[in-house]
Amino acid sequence: SQEDLQLLSLVCKHVGDVRHVSTKSLADELVAPNLAEVAFEGLMEIDEPKLKPQAPVCWYAGLRAVDRFYVKQGRYPGLDESSLAADASLLADELRAFVQEAGAAEAMNEALADAHAQELSRFGAAELHAVASVVGGVAS
Repeated sequence: SQEDLQLLSLVCKHVGDVRHVSTKSLADELVAPNLAEVAFEGLMEIDEPKLKPQAPVCWYAGLRAVDRFYVKQGRYPGLDESSLAADASLLADELRAFVQEAGAAEAMNEALADAHAQELSRFGAAELHAVASVVGGVAS
């Protein structure tokens, strides 16, 4: 059909751009994260120092710290507003411990801040995708 020929033409036109990407399995990532190399590369790509704390690798480390918090505390940080500050402090400790154990403390030293732990605690395990879909539906 004409559509198949157009698709084949498009694939042939861009075949030089095809690359093989190998990634670790989720199980391997959870056991031995390659955070040091990823952090170094990810943060080096950002030229403006004030944008480094917003690098995806910082939020990845923060979310891994939230997982560790959950395993130790049996709940997510920030679920109870009265313990928000205490949870943020515990989460900051987990974040520093995770980054240290992953061997990325030096690479992420200037980018990580207690603000990451505070924001993740304030988030309180909210399901943003559900909230965003409702707000998107209302706004449209």
